[in-house]
Amino acid sequence: MGNRTYIITEPAFMNESVATLDILPELLDKTDKYLTRYIWGDYKILILPKSIPMGGMENPNLNLS
Repeated sequence: MGNRTYIITEPAFMNESVATLDILPELLDKTDKYLTRYIWGDYKILILPKSIPMGGMENPNLNLS
């Protein structure tokens, strides 16, 4: 299905983040088959710096292009 998953984080944390979430494209494809197609296009994960210890907000239509 192509690459629909992206990780956004500080350069210092990119390798660790990619290694941790490398199965994400496969999981998204399996979820599409089991439930329904992910309708918001790309699946982007923003990993915040450790100086922001808690919190989160879902925004499926955020365009970082």
